[in-house]
Amino acid sequence: MGYSRGFGVQSPSAYSFLRYVVNEHYPYYAYQNLKDESGDVSPLITKLSRFYFRMANFSQSKFWYDYKACNDIYQKYVVAGCKSTSFVSFDEIDSIDTFQIARMSLYGDYQKVYNHLASIANNDSLLIIENIKRDKITRKFWKQVVKDNRTFVTYDLYYCGVVFFDSNKCKCNYMVNF
Repeated sequence: MGYSRGFGVQSPSAYSFLRYVVNEHYPYYAYQNLKDESGDVSPLITKLSRFYFRMANFSQSKFWYDYKACNDIYQKYVVAGCKSTSFVSFDEIDSIDTFQIARMSLYGDYQKVYNHLASIANNDSLLIIENIKRDKITRKFWKQVVKDNRTFVTYDLYYCGVVFFDSNKCKCNYMVNF
């Protein structure tokens, strides 16, 4: 049982995502170089940066939209994860009419940003929401995202949440020890 790595997940696509993207522990080719370039950063920033590296590699999107990026480390990891991805940092949502992958922090007018992104999302769109457990208000917001009729598969990774808008999937929320 200790070697199963099943996460208690029955869905093959959810299992694959958890196993090979979220909880992949293999040291990717660029991790050491990126760590050397980034200098001394907190373990949480390193953990999230590596996750975003794997997400960029997973999605292979032309654009990575990032709302309220707190540092340029994320950009380095995303671009290293997929060389053909352009990192687009934004504070205003007016210029975005479609997206495949986006990340947002729960700062500023995040509810407006979320509602806009959810309204333009398609079956290929996925959204990463950072700081979902920061305080009572953000925990409540995350619960609303999970219940939202526009979202289908959600992953609560404690430090961030991942939202898939694929209407071909059954609505499900996974809580994962990330």
